[in-house]
Amino acid sequence: MENMELYESWQKVPEEAKKPIKGGRLKGMTDINPMWRIKVLTERFGACGTGWYYTIDKQWTESALATGEITAHVDISLYYKTADGWSMPVQGTGGSMLVSNERNGLYTNDEAFKMATTDAISVACKCLGVGADVYWDKDNTKYNDNKKENTQAQRDVSSEIEKLSRMQITKLHADNIRAKAKEMNIPLDVVCVEYGVKDIDELTEANYGDCMNKFVEEEIKRQKK
Repeated sequence: MENMELYESWQKVPEEAKKPIKGGRLKGMTDINPMWRIKVLTERFGACGTGWYYTIDKQWTESALATGEITAHVDISLYYKTADGWSMPVQGTGGSMLVSNERNGLYTNDEAFKMATTDAISVACKCLGVGADVYWDKDNTKYNDNKKENTQAQRDVSSEIEKLSRMQITKLHADNIRAKAKEMNIPLDVVCVEYGVKDIDELTEANYGDCMNKFVEEEIKRQKK
């Protein structure tokens, strides 16, 4: 196989597989239909599981203690088969919002890990040149096209967090836990006993992050029943 053979075979994305992003932080960029990636992999190598496949190597969550938001992350390894045999793993990491802090409170997305896996596949495919023209065009990626905007946004968020006193942050954490416990019909006494405190306001930042993760795990279990 020639060095650029795969890259050049699927670097162009058909118009019907592209969708402009019209709002949010990624406004002005182009989204690629994830099924198009599956299609080109299948056309080139065969059905998933026969000519190509991926393994989920790791799943984890990360918490933003100040807001109560939690992100879901997935590491995958993508393998494909050519006349020379199976490839080495092509790795990709993806992420998605699992718990977002919305106007009406915390919202849990039960498809977050699925979305993070789709994102990870897209990252692995990008390493092979799938949809390269979209990423190449003016270096238009979420990592650099909005670099200045994102950097300023991060500074603004950091500045706002720094303005909060330790007491305000503790109160915010406690309010988030009270709201989530009420939503899930979990007595606050149970939470207090779990962490050996008399009142929710006594929870440490570490306790808060762990507690919110447990809420998410419990909610996912309930949704599966």
